[in-house]
Amino acid sequence: MKNLYNTTQLYLSLSIILGLLTNFSSKTLSATKYTEKDINAIARMATVIVSHWGKKDENEKCTAAGLIKDIDDRKRQIRTNQGSGGLIVAEKNNTYYILTNEHAIPPGADCYGVVVWDGSKKHETYIIEDANIEYIDRPRYGIDLALIKLEINSAGKYYIASLKNSDTISESSQLFISGWPKVEEKETSTTRRFISVQKINNWQTDDVNKCPTNRGYKLCYIGETSGGMSGGPIFDANGYVVGIHGRGDKDDSKSQLGPQRAGIPINEFINLIDSGKSKDLTRDDLNFDPPSSELIAQGKINTKQADTIENLYELFLGCFTILQGEAECRKNPSPFAWNDRCS
Repeated sequence: MKNLYNTTQLYLSLSIILGLLTNFSSKTLSATKYTEKDINAIARMATVIVSHWGKKDENEKCTAAGLIKDIDDRKRQIRTNQGSGGLIVAEKNNTYYILTNEHAIPPGADCYGVVVWDGSKKHETYIIEDANIEYIDRPRYGIDLALIKLEINSAGKYYIASLKNSDTISESSQLFISGWPKVEEKETSTTRRFISVQKINNWQTDDVNKCPTNRGYKLCYIGETSGGMSGGPIFDANGYVVGIHGRGDKDDSKSQLGPQRAGIPINEFINLIDSGKSKDLTRDDLNFDPPSSELIAQGKINTKQADTIENLYELFLGCFTILQGEAECRKNPSPFAWNDRCS
């Protein structure tokens, strides 16, 4: 009887110890942060390029024939206007929704271009007309955000970014920004940048230390971003998107900490969705699940190819085939696409 009592006590003790270890282990795992390489892999899967250009005359539309005209002039326009990134925040009814800065896709342009990494082999290019741009706040005055609707009949094709309450970001937190800098003069390729920045509460200026809050820019940080990275996602140390990059201080000399930059907290976007500013999306359409290990593994495949786009202008003008007059435009769904001809 005594042996049975001792055995029972032993089992109880072991159960308590195992329970404590399991609880400690789960808390430790939940608090574990990804490495920069892991977050970069997530960013690689998430970051897209956005461009826009206008029509030559009243009769010209965003069609293959229209794009073939004046190729050199088109290239100059794209060089000037390719200055933004974005990320896919939802997929609904065969439509992907790309979030970017409103100033990156201003009203009035007839053609908008989007380049998306397919996750393994190639960048895919789409031409979007202005009917597929949704300004979810007042253009030029409201929150500097807009949505691009990419209609393709291919569910599950692209990664949907994981969003997180941006109010959880504390002072001095390390954040990461992913984006595609503008192509340098006389260059034809662009390489994605992934940089670390440090959150600060306020910019240092001559008159007052204040983070610029107009147009939603309430997230300030120190870091060396490049022109063209506007609209790119801002990640926290766990791979969640917590903001959209979009501004820099015109005079960094006033800061003793380094280049001063600003982004829009992702809560600004979520609040716009909650208030019904989007015609299509609700909070239930957004992704708040953590990035998966499978996603991170996929983001580490073909990294050099994923992070470099050669001949960007030809991509936007139809993957070289427009230059040869061989573009095969698919009109259903509505955006023209030449993805089958891209490699």
